Amino acid sequence: MLRLGLESLAGGSAPLRILAVGAHPDDIEIGCGGTILRLAATRPESSFRWVVLSGTPERTTEAVASARALLAGQGELRTDVHAFRDGYLPQRVAHGAGEGALDMAEQYNNELKEIYNLRGFCHYQLKRHQDAIAAFERAIEIDPGSAIDYANIGSNLRELGLKHEAIRLYRMALELDPDIDFARTNIARLEDELKEAH
Repeated sequence: MLRLGLESLAGGSAPLRILAVGAHPDDIEIGCGGTILRLAATRPESSFRWVVLSGTPERTTEAVASARALLAGQGELRTDVHAFRDGYLPQRVAHGAGEGALDMAEQYNNELKEIYNLRGFCHYQLKRHQDAIAAFERAIEIDPGSAIDYANIGSNLRELGLKHEAIRLYRMALELDPDIDFARTNIARLEDELKEAH
């Protein structure tokens, strides 16, 4: 299991450029409305880009109004609502449509490690493990203390059958953050598999 984290955004006071992506008009509010409210309150000069991937004209109007109501004038807001066919987003992502949203995110702010964390997670789900590793490595370039990205590289190495390397990356992650449970669990599993192989 991979874990996504926004811990680096919670502290500080400098304005942020935040990109929120939802499949449907109310997904952003339901999925991360509390986080967005917290960031808007602690960093009121931040800019927010709301990207909704599907919606009828009525739901599009609802999405824009809901984003404005949630932020209540805190920070700058830009909304984009796309017309992907509802119910077919997993297939669209599997065929590369999700790449466009991530490319847009990267253009919006290429120094935000969470973009590369998400890109890596998407590559992992599509079993493009070398691409996932490259994305997580970029996140680590931005933030060398990003423990979750070391663990995520470990998960991709595990999928590639590189057990010793995976264990090494999981251990690096745990040195930075001992609370990444899946890293500890996977180390134990991989060590058992290595013992059985001998």
